[in-house]
Amino acid sequence: MNDLPLISVITISYNEVSTIEKTILSIINQTYPNIEYIIIDGGSKDGTIDVINKYANKIDYWVSEPDKGIYNAMNKGINKASGKYLNFMNAGDCFYSEQSLANLFNEINSDIDYIAGIAIYSNGSLWRPVKSNFSFVDIFKGGVANHQASFIKRDLFDRGKYDESLQIISDEKFFFERILMEGGTYLALDCIISKCDVAGISNQPNAGKIAMRERKEIFSLNIPQRILVDYERLTRENMLVKTSKRIVRAMARIINYFIYIKCSCKALFL
Repeated sequence: MNDLPLISVITISYNEVSTIEKTILSIINQTYPNIEYIIIDGGSKDGTIDVINKYANKIDYWVSEPDKGIYNAMNKGINKASGKYLNFMNAGDCFYSEQSLANLFNEINSDIDYIAGIAIYSNGSLWRPVKSNFSFVDIFKGGVANHQASFIKRDLFDRGKYDESLQIISDEKFFFERILMEGGTYLALDCIISKCDVAGISNQPNAGKIAMRERKEIFSLNIPQRILVDYERLTRENMLVKTSKRIVRAMARIINYFIYIKCSCKALFL
């Protein structure tokens, strides 16, 4: 046990009475022996606290009080964490299996600054982290890593925590600063670490537009204008590609519908 790094798992919650228990059970039932569990609740009034109290003896620290948003709550958790690595498994999300942490930290070099795996959403879609040998273009495309499937060295936060002025991509900004600009070590894993709820803030209406605006703000402050022009060009190209794919899918559905109608009509006259 002493050879395994302490992992601080931080759960952020607010009025999550219907989902927080599965998150708690996912963490306290991990076979990995060296976990510090922290819950930062935003002052829930719906019974969430009753669920937390049910497992209080398995939780190293928890608090329920108003906060100033998700990144403010995450920063509160960081302040209380003492693990070598931090993971943010928010209410409604959970580890992929009870062996997720054991399988991971029994196999990898625990001197890497930032480790990221795959997250699977409740609708079946996958979030894959940016590849280990990522380029500037990969960063421009956004996404980078999913915090439910990421393990970040605690000492990286000593140089600055999450930017609470951002709504969507403060964790992306953190990756940009610590890994890209400061040269921290990074490893992308080809394995599923977490299962995530699609109801998170990054999946809400207009989240994509907000993320694009925030990403441009981050790049504008840190990247020369000549390179920023490439980001704007790539953004337009990505939007065109996504639009084209939507059109192709819509046309395929229409064609399949007419084929179905045609076959149905033929069957009536057989």
